[in-house]
Amino acid sequence: MLKSFIKYLCLLCGVALTIVSCSKGDGSYEGTIILKTAPVDYILVGESMAVKVELTPADLKVKFTSENPKVATVNGNGIVTAVGGGVTNITISAVDNPQISTSYRLTVKPLYTAPANTGFKQVGYIPYYRTVTASGIPDSKLKMMDVVCYAFAHINETTLMPEIQEPSKLKTLASRCKALGVKCMLSFGVNSKKSMVKMASSKETRDKFADELIKMVKQYDLDGLDNDWEYPSTSDGSAQTNLELMKRLSAYCHDPAVNKLLTMAITPAIYMGGYAEGVLDALHQYVDWYNVMVYGWAAGESEIGMYPTVMSKLEKSYNYYINTRKMPTSKYLTGIGCYGNPSGISSSGRTLTYASIVNQDPANSQKNEAVVVSSSHPGQPFTIYYDGQPLVAQKTTWSMDRKLGGMMYWEVAQDKHDDHSLIKASNDAQGRSY
Repeated sequence: MLKSFIKYLCLLCGVALTIVSCSKGDGSYEGTIILKTAPVDYILVGESMAVKVELTPADLKVKFTSENPKVATVNGNGIVTAVGGGVTNITISAVDNPQISTSYRLTVKPLYTAPANTGFKQVGYIPYYRTVTASGIPDSKLKMMDVVCYAFAHINETTLMPEIQEPSKLKTLASRCKALGVKCMLSFGVNSKKSMVKMASSKETRDKFADELIKMVKQYDLDGLDNDWEYPSTSDGSAQTNLELMKRLSAYCHDPAVNKLLTMAITPAIYMGGYAEGVLDALHQYVDWYNVMVYGWAAGESEIGMYPTVMSKLEKSYNYYINTRKMPTSKYLTGIGCYGNPSGISSSGRTLTYASIVNQDPANSQKNEAVVVSSSHPGQPFTIYYDGQPLVAQKTTWSMDRKLGGMMYWEVAQDKHDDHSLIKASNDAQGRSY
């Protein structure tokens, strides 16, 4: 009766238990193997996991075997290594009495990589705090995009799980994009670098985070995911754990039966260090492309003249990623900031959207700098620096000549939605119909 109760209790707790009695001449021999491994849905080819057991007596000798070594192997310490896609049973049994045994059913999934990125993409971000209906962003603007990234699914700093901001807006935007033949993706991360580092440091939380994102893609019928962590670093180990996160997402997105996109927003790497080096070479094969944030060069009282319009920033970023790091050119998308910064003075209250700059004078669309006013500083004109239409056209042609992957915009709602549009200028330079 006691043994039956123990078996029942262990089943309720989600662990496997085997109790076997056998005669040993002058008495009986009993042994137990309790499987302590936390259940996981699957692991990827190349990953390893430990099968943990609790033994009674503690010195009970056991052996580990894999039903199908072509799917996974297991060593004498219970370390399982995934070899190929499929399912296998990992069995733990007593050496002296094979009847004392338990097993663990393990699924291994292939580790798919990204296909070649072809064509010249137009990619635009739309954050949750903007109007996503046609009154805010007209169909004519969405049709200038190949891909729209809805931003963001922030990370919850307590649960370390992703949470979509304004999910009803995502639903509306995804529906509009689908009707217009534009792909719609979900961007995640960005709100807390510390929490992203913590989440990714553990395989258990990292996998749960990835699987929750995959559920969101399915729920909203999206075309993929964009990693907007932005700052994984070699200085804290997060460059490697970000790579592991992207591997798991790639295994889903790039499964031929799924065929979704997986991209990542990254620093322009103007300043060397852990962030620039955080985009590991091994990561290139798992992303369809990188949205390189080549905009918003530090502008303020200490850096006079360092504004985002200069071509040298794009050239420096290109030289680092393409020439030094050997990133495939097709995976580099040139970022355009649809806003302007002052220089030589505090930017507080003086950073303006491109639309607001042009609204003050339509001729500003043909310039890279203009004298403007800000509602935060009434009666105090200042010079603002930004990418005007001619410069965006120049950057587009420059990017096409170097066979880069396309153009990216932060963010669409900051652009003008008429003939003064930056995104229109890029489309026109590309010779594209929209």
